[in-house]
This record gives sequence, C-alpha cells and structure tokens, in this order.
Amino acid sequence: MTTTVVALADVGEGITDAVVLEWKVAPGDPVHTNQTLLEIETVKAIVEVPAPCDGIIASLDAEEGDTVPVGAALATIATDSAPPESPATAPLAKPSVRKYAREHDIDLAEVVGTGPQGQITEQDVADYRAHRDADPTPAAGVREIAGPTPVEGQGVADPPIVGDGAIDSSAVAVSAVRRATAEAVTTSFFSAPHATVFLESDATATVEFVDRLRLDVRFHSPDITALAVVAAAVTRTAVEIPEINSAWDGVSPVITRHHTVNLGIAVATERGLLVPNIKNAQHLSVIELAAALTDTVARARAGRIAPAEFADGTITISNVGSLGIDTATPIVNRGESAIICVGAIRKRPWVIDDAVVPRSTAPLSLSFDHRLIDGDTAAHALRRITEMLREPLWHLPVGVKPSALRG
Repeated sequence: MTTTVVALADVGEGITDAVVLEWKVAPGDPVHTNQTLLEIETVKAIVEVPAPCDGIIASLDAEEGDTVPVGAALATIATDSAPPESPATAPLAKPSVRKYAREHDIDLAEVVGTGPQGQITEQDVADYRAHRDADPTPAAGVREIAGPTPVEGQGVADPPIVGDGAIDSSAVAVSAVRRATAEAVTTSFFSAPHATVFLESDATATVEFVDRLRLDVRFHSPDITALAVVAAAVTRTAVEIPEINSAWDGVSPVITRHHTVNLGIAVATERGLLVPNIKNAQHLSVIELAAALTDTVARARAGRIAPAEFADGTITISNVGSLGIDTATPIVNRGESAIICVGAIRKRPWVIDDAVVPRSTAPLSLSFDHRLIDGDTAAHALRRITEMLREPLWHLPVGVKPSALRG
C-alpha cells in the first residue's frame, strides 16, 4: 500500500509545536487534495491542516489534545485507494472515541465496531462498557468507599482544613499562549531599556468626527471608532518620525528604519494576549483602518489569525481604554521601538481660555526603547499624535471615495 504521511509543517515565526484541536476526518474516510483534515492550535492562532493528496485515511497518528512537535506525523493517507489498515494496527476509531475508551479503562481491541468498514463508534464503546459493568460486584477484599477520599484527621464530608497562615491554592497548567507571552515580554523587558512619556489629548473633535461618519447615510462606515482615528494618527506619525518605527539590530552597528508601517494591535482573547498586525497601514485611510481593525480583532478572538499576520510588526497600539483603564506602561514588542497606549476617552474637565469646560479627552502614553529613541523624540511623537486627534479632518486621510457612497 502506498501511503503519504501528513506531518506538522514548520509554519515559521519560532513555532516549535502545536496542539491538536479537532479532527475533521476518521480512519477509512476518503479525502481529496486541500480538504481540511484537522485544526491545530499554535501559540498564536488556530490553523487548518489540509490534505496534501487524494486518498483514504489509513490512520490518525495524533489525538485531540496532544501537543505535537514540528515534523511529527499527524495522519497517514493511503494514496492507492487501498483499504485502511486493520483495527489492530490503525485502530479504527476517532480520537474522541479513543479518549472515551481510555477514560473508562476500555481496550478497543476487545470492542466490536459497527461503523463503516468496522469503525468503532462511541456507542460501541458505551455498549461494551454497559455490558462490562453489568456485574458491579467488587473483587474479594476490596472495600468500596462512596464520596471523596477521607483526609487524615477529618471527616469524609469535611472541607480541607487551612491552618493559620496557610495558603489555599491550586495549580493551573501554563497555556501555550501564556508561555509565549511570558518569554516575549521577559526578553523584551530585559534586553531593551524601557522609558515612557505621557500626555492627555483633547479628542473632542475626534469623537465628533466619528459620530458624524456613523450618522452620515452617504458613507458605509459602521466600523468607525475613535481607535481607528488613533491608529491613523499613529501610522502617520510613524512615517513622519521614523525613530518610532525602527528596530535595533543588536549585532551589527545598524539601526533599521522602516518605511512600511505594519501596525500591531494588542487584542485580549480567551487564549491570552495576541498582537497581530495590519500590513502597510500607511496606505489606509481612517475608514479603511476601521474596517481592518474590526476584522483583525474579530479573527484574533476567534483564533483565525494566520501566522504571517503576527510577523514583521513595526509599531503597536494597546487600547486599554476598552477595559475602562486610563493609562498604562505596556512593554515594547520585540523587534520594535515603541508602543502607544490609549486610555479611556471620556468627558473630563479641561481648561480653555481660563475657563473649565467638559471635553472628551484621551490619555496617551508612549513606551519606547531608549536605545533607539530619546526623550525629546518620544515627546515630539506623542505631541504630534495629539495634534491629529485635536483636528483629525486637517491631518488625516478620511477615505471618502466613490465606492464608499450609497446611491
């Protein structure tokens, strides 16, 4: 039988392993080229693994929940249309069925499969278990104990005793994303001298600009937010002041100043903090950036960001305002020189012509790698961003195009 092994490919970006999330096929299933075989989860995204050829699934070589290294076999495909291996060698059962069998201490070799081509189904395992457990009489000399295992000195139903000064705690496994985040921020923090400057901006015109675009029926801009305006201001500033869009080599005596702005956006997800970036943001208008931000954030939270979208970021925005926070000092991403933090935009007292008036203001901070950026440059960049937020129509490309008009 001619076979093709489907191995975990090297997707780059420093990824060395992945977790098998869900199989879409089972042994004995016919598959065609580019059909999705399974989903894997790397430290950055959920990725679909396609079939490299036509054939029949001969075996699944990794189970759901397994962590497999790059290069490891995931599945074997019989490419000459021969039938899959016998149950003794495949075995013919989905990973979820094998997991169910393990949890109930069942040897699949003893289970008769009733599925297609003898595949063992979960019902087959359940039927076997019911038959096995029909006589629950314990072996001689074994005493059954109902409920939780007693702790010495305590009754069975008593909660654990925590003495004075003792810590009641539990262990939580470190997820792949948390491990990657820990490594990245530790490396960045201890390899780059960090500093931060702060400035609050009058963003009233930005808020009014956003409201106007949302209400104007001529424009299809449902995704427009103040963050999109900030993103446009940061992008333009990164072009005008390239020090904040640079990288420190650390090996050769060279500073790389990027002419492209790949704008990173820090996204809080159920899996942890992810920072995908929007490529060539310098070519996008405010409306286009709004759409790109909405799409990127949604896909990041759904785990659908491609690995390439995490690569080659040049500058990042952290929107702590979405969490109701006014300010923070985030750590600069590795390979970048600055990160801009945006606090909650809301009405605050503001002095204009010696009068205190309510204005919508945006607290901003810019954390930077002091090897690349001096304090005056950082301050200049932050002031430039605030100028654009005060008068976005004067400074930023709105993106009003014929294609954006209705009717």
